[in-house]
Amino acid sequence: MRAIAENTLALLKSQRMLGQDKYNYELKLEGYDAGYGDIENTLTQTISTSATWGDYCIRSDGKVLYAYHSGTGIYLKVIESEDVMLSTYDSGSGGTLFYTLGENITGGCFSLIRLKNGKILLIINDGGNFTTSIPHATKVYTSNNGLGTDFALTSTLGSSARIGTNLSYMKSYVAKSTQGADGAIFIATYERRSESGYDMVQIVIYKSIDNGATWAKKYANVLSWSNRYESLRSFAIIGNMVILAFTYTYATVDAYAMISTDYGETWVVNKTNFVNLPEDAQGHALIDFAIDLSSSLFMIISTGPTLGTASLYKAITTKNMTYDLLNTWNNWLLVKENIKRYYYQEGFLTISPRGTIHFLFHELGTSVKDTGMIRTLYSAAFPASSLSISKGRGGANSLNISADNANGRLNFKNPDRDLYGILNLNKQIIVKMGYGEDLIEVFTGLIDEFSMKTYPQMLEITCRDNLKKALDQTITEAGQHTVSFENTAIESVFGYLCYLGGIATGKIEETGINITKVFSWQSYADAFQFLADLASFEFGADEYGKMYFTRDHQPDNMQLAYTFEEGIDIASMSYKLADKDLYYKVEVYGKDSEGTVLVYQAPFLDAAKYNILPQKILKIDATETGTVAELKMIAERAIYLMNSRTAIVDFSAVAVPWLQVGDFIQVMETSTMSAGIYRISSLNLKMTDRNFMMDISTYYYGDSIVSGDLPTEAETQTANAALNLIPEMTSNTAPSGIAKASSIYNSNYEPWQAFNSTNTDYYWNCYSSYGWIEYQFAKNTIIDKYMLKARQAIDYNDAMPKNWSLEAFDGDKWIILDSRTNQTAWAIDEQRSYNFVNTKAYAKYRLNVSANNGFNRLQLEQLAMYYRGGI
Repeated sequence: MRAIAENTLALLKSQRMLGQDKYNYELKLEGYDAGYGDIENTLTQTISTSATWGDYCIRSDGKVLYAYHSGTGIYLKVIESEDVMLSTYDSGSGGTLFYTLGENITGGCFSLIRLKNGKILLIINDGGNFTTSIPHATKVYTSNNGLGTDFALTSTLGSSARIGTNLSYMKSYVAKSTQGADGAIFIATYERRSESGYDMVQIVIYKSIDNGATWAKKYANVLSWSNRYESLRSFAIIGNMVILAFTYTYATVDAYAMISTDYGETWVVNKTNFVNLPEDAQGHALIDFAIDLSSSLFMIISTGPTLGTASLYKAITTKNMTYDLLNTWNNWLLVKENIKRYYYQEGFLTISPRGTIHFLFHELGTSVKDTGMIRTLYSAAFPASSLSISKGRGGANSLNISADNANGRLNFKNPDRDLYGILNLNKQIIVKMGYGEDLIEVFTGLIDEFSMKTYPQMLEITCRDNLKKALDQTITEAGQHTVSFENTAIESVFGYLCYLGGIATGKIEETGINITKVFSWQSYADAFQFLADLASFEFGADEYGKMYFTRDHQPDNMQLAYTFEEGIDIASMSYKLADKDLYYKVEVYGKDSEGTVLVYQAPFLDAAKYNILPQKILKIDATETGTVAELKMIAERAIYLMNSRTAIVDFSAVAVPWLQVGDFIQVMETSTMSAGIYRISSLNLKMTDRNFMMDISTYYYGDSIVSGDLPTEAETQTANAALNLIPEMTSNTAPSGIAKASSIYNSNYEPWQAFNSTNTDYYWNCYSSYGWIEYQFAKNTIIDKYMLKARQAIDYNDAMPKNWSLEAFDGDKWIILDSRTNQTAWAIDEQRSYNFVNTKAYAKYRLNVSANNGFNRLQLEQLAMYYRGGI
């Protein structure tokens, strides 16, 4: 249940959702139209210890095509994702040799660019070789499939014979290329000139308006053609202004920029001072530019000695950009400083389609580094004419979007449109809904299908939530599609299947039922449904993609999420009784360990009331279970669901997006002057430009809120800071109290095993790296101290809690009594005690852990609780 802000609740009841309080939404599509947030994380990764240069682009399938230079070879390698490139050591090795240079020259002699039409260009500047008559040439290779597996030579720019062997005069740099909004491509590279019997070089700029098929030389002979280093950086395009950064080295290293204000037709060379750009005593100052999909201009400035730092800046405004504005220091905002770099082999500043800022550079020796500055991935919404979200139990929620596609403005097939290369299957969409500025996230999912329609021209998008990850996968373990469980708790089976499927888990409750089961070539969805049916549990994914597996039962201290009133919130309503899910009795069949068939029968006590015939029997095949007690539990839960699902109320109402499937609501019927408590089984939110409504299906739970049986008030407690008030537990309910947890790894690691002082049994072992463990006293008890104990094995103490809160249940909600963070470096058998102030008695206490110390499961040897006297 999610709380509704009081002012929004008042709006809903007053029906005054107008003006600034009118219904509203936000729609974010992964990678769409930029809108990137601030830098969230910075990673400096050694890409290679053997290469002298590297560059990358994102392929059409989302993988990274990485090129690196080692020796005389240029190698290509495919990396699974941008995240892997940022986290896997030595990505610049193990590639396939693509091109052999004439001589072993310095790095920076090639560049990769992925075009708007999906093709990839690889531009190589080969210095050639005098001895073997290999010419100096700039070559353009094109990959038409957008994967880099079919590169073919499509252009040779400025090929000329070498006349000398002095490589100090013969440089071979290539700038990081770029492409404008209209498809024009810019390349800057080196061209050979012969002067006084020497090979010299000059910078040349080419432009192509036909995706690289032909090239026109737009400028040459930048600065001098002597043996000075002229190291090319990157292009950036803002409107009609094209910027090329490079450095000029003689006695000092100076930052320069080539500026064109007519889209690359004419160029001016400027040494950029940026209002006294700082230089060290040697005059070192380097610069590079990059622009992202939101047209935000970034600049990196490097100053200082050989090994120094760089700083990243962002232009405050790029509107009507001029050279004077580019050169105005007050227009630059510092966003990141102390970025390590090596001045002589300064690298490219690039920005990937998802918004990560990469700073690739060559450090001393042969190391290639990549500083990846990660930013928020999502974007501003594109306009939708209607949004429809359907939610139900035991399946993936769905989203349908309709948007105006007049004149093909949202055409995902057109390289000139915003959605080109962005709108695609399995891209993530996030939707928020609400009123005015009070919005709540109601859907996070992946695109299933999209299509364009004519008359009228519309774009239709269909999505499913993160449960799609499970529904679309076949269970796989170690490459096999069969997984077996032997006498394992159902909730543990559920948790392990989530682990295999890479699905995050939320709330997982105990079932009390063990099964022996083999899943072979089944989808995760089918397996989850089997487990839910057997245990009479429900499963699904919340808005954040975390799977839950809980019993459908009326909880203690039930809370109402909302009260609907006929004539105020409700537009139409239907009330019905149906017997399709009612049976005279339930028979459950199982087998014990000897193979003997076991049967348990449970009658439906209201069968006569609803005139159910004796021949209508629900048979449940539970041969995976092995005890009568488990069969009894299965049967009684099935009967319980019959009682709760007899009466059904369906109605249409003003949309309340804060509601969720499983919430309890009150429905007040004006015609009968009665009020009932119902539980939501499905809901559909639909927003158009005319209204915002919801259809709700519910089933009956009672005529009033039923409070739970709470323990009696505590007797007078005697302070004893050394006395653990939790008894030595031997099960989850013995000798007294109740132990519970969010999940367990398997039945060997029950929560009660953290509520005793012995090391001879197992400990509590949670399925995920976060979760909660709870103890309920037999009577209300005051706690103001607790102790955590680590395991005996140092190898697994990174499974110990790191961040948590100790909470108490007041009959309505969990209250935080104490919070701790960064509890690290646990030793073998270490015990840590924590004191806090509390003078109120509660029955239930829990340790709610949000993070452990890095292991993939959360573990705890012991949790003890004490009373110090309310200090």
